[in-house]
Amino acid sequence: MKLFTAFATIIILHTLATAQSSYFSGAFGYGFPAGERIGIESPGGADKNVYGSFGKGLTLGLNTGYMVNNNVGFDIGIWYVTGSTYEFVTFDTTVGNVTDMVSGKTIRIMPALKVSSEKKNKLYAKFGFILGIATELNDDETYFVPSSGGSTPVFARQEFRGGTSFGWTGAFGIDFSENQTTSVFLEVNFCHQNYLPEMLTQYVPGSVKNTYHLVDEPNPNAPDERLRPSFPFSTIGATLGVKFFSSSKKKNAAEAPEEK
Repeated sequence: MKLFTAFATIIILHTLATAQSSYFSGAFGYGFPAGERIGIESPGGADKNVYGSFGKGLTLGLNTGYMVNNNVGFDIGIWYVTGSTYEFVTFDTTVGNVTDMVSGKTIRIMPALKVSSEKKNKLYAKFGFILGIATELNDDETYFVPSSGGSTPVFARQEFRGGTSFGWTGAFGIDFSENQTTSVFLEVNFCHQNYLPEMLTQYVPGSVKNTYHLVDEPNPNAPDERLRPSFPFSTIGATLGVKFFSSSKKKNAAEAPEEK
């Protein structure tokens, strides 16, 4: 959240610096999974695919934009994606069922080109790129080992950190211009984003912490290297927000006749 606060400050300062043709907006939304395969589980030993997205969930964001003219502009946003938790149950011949609770989160930086109509209630479309920062994925694992009292639970953890997270985004929306100072907008968007981590850290109670470098072609003679996985964060979402126009934009809107 510290990174989100820092980038939010940058967006606000940018809006003030380019106030002649700019706007600033705040919004929230929800991202639904895009239907990609996120893993395999095998309860009872039978494998099956699990579909979803680690980016599914509530999103909070700030945007600023600069309109070159009435129809074309540039938009940049910073969005915090809370992510979701998925349960995977796999079968191990030694300890039986192993339950993994896997969750992810990310911050999206999204520069985009914006094309808008000129009516009072403006239709618009955006297309741009996604840079995921502070992206991470955590796996909390639980299984039981035999003991003198029957069985003892073991709580292990895997943390995926670093690496890269890129993608692209597209959106369609409508800007309801209620007055000359603010407007409410509703948007449907698609975000295609994958996470390729760089480091894996494993914690098991009573054991030494293990750290591995994740690469595309691990060296068989390097015990600290493992194959790099790819985790999908793609979503189809809906967003509702409020836009605030710059002071000169308000003045120009007041001078222009209202369009029907």
